[in-house]
Amino acid sequence: MNHHNMEPDERTEIDPAEYFNPDNAGPPPSFLRKAWFPTVLAGVGVSLACVLNLHNRKPAFSGLQQHAIFSGLGTIFGFTGGNWLDRRAAQRDAVLYHYIVSHPEDFPPVGIEKEVCRCAEEVGAHPLILEGHDAVRSNPRMALVFNFI
Repeated sequence: MNHHNMEPDERTEIDPAEYFNPDNAGPPPSFLRKAWFPTVLAGVGVSLACVLNLHNRKPAFSGLQQHAIFSGLGTIFGFTGGNWLDRRAAQRDAVLYHYIVSHPEDFPPVGIEKEVCRCAEEVGAHPLILEGHDAVRSNPRMALVFNFI
């Protein structure tokens, strides 16, 4: 399916250069993906404040300003670290895209059905052709069914 308009994708092959093209952005990251690092590191900050209090023989949640400071620092480090990882992944994808575009003979388009067959053979699946079935007559792609042994 196409991520932007949710219509079925009728392509029969995948072009590696199109996959890594920075102009073809995928779906936007989910809320959980955006908030993961800041939330986890804020929790680490609160936990660190509790451990420091227990180490100093104080009640774990005494000195709430200390918890707020460590939580804020964890959130800042979380946003900074998440942005750094996103930039690093974008740079890696740009290098891969440049290499794929520079060497098209090494990256021919991959047929989806052929790739499915190759992957099925690698895991020990045996393709069976069901010629008489109604679903196969209406959709030739349904002719390939895997019998996992």
